[in-house]
Amino acid sequence: MQTPKYKFEECVRCEWGWFALRGGISILFGFMAIVWPMATLWALAILWGAFVLTDGIFAFVVSWRMHRKGVRWWPYILFGVTGVVAGIVTFAWPGITAIVLLYIIAIWALIGGINQIVAAVRLRHVIDSEWLLGLAGVISLLFGLLILLRPIPEGIIAIGWLVGFYALTIGMMQIIVAFKIKNKAK
Repeated sequence: MQTPKYKFEECVRCEWGWFALRGGISILFGFMAIVWPMATLWALAILWGAFVLTDGIFAFVVSWRMHRKGVRWWPYILFGVTGVVAGIVTFAWPGITAIVLLYIIAIWALIGGINQIVAAVRLRHVIDSEWLLGLAGVISLLFGLLILLRPIPEGIIAIGWLVGFYALTIGMMQIIVAFKIKNKAK
């Protein structure tokens, strides 16, 4: 079921602060990635490893509880094993995990770019400078393609910087769009 246009516009107008907060967090992350590019990629890999390891352990708990209630439980065991193995592999080889994460970031940027362009088209009657959101989408698409086409070995530090500049640019555009939405809502 498709959301009526007026509900989408009304929702966006009242939630402008979240757009601004996302932009602020993007800017903060961008500065950190530029100052510490290797630490940024290393931290992403380690955090992801901790997440999947923990998630795998919780999947075992869910599996056990479902088994006790007579519910199909084996998919959770499989998911738990996958998570624990992925976590262990991440901690054993964080460099490889960082490279895989670059591909995940690239795919995320491509999907996000498409969504931003679609949002810009949908918001063209709500805000005056919807082209900024569309431009952010195009930048996201280009960023994702750049990482996919040249992820390694031409300098993982350069990719860390690229991630930082991307986050800064997108963050600034998100804040600009947020305030344009806020001003339009008045």
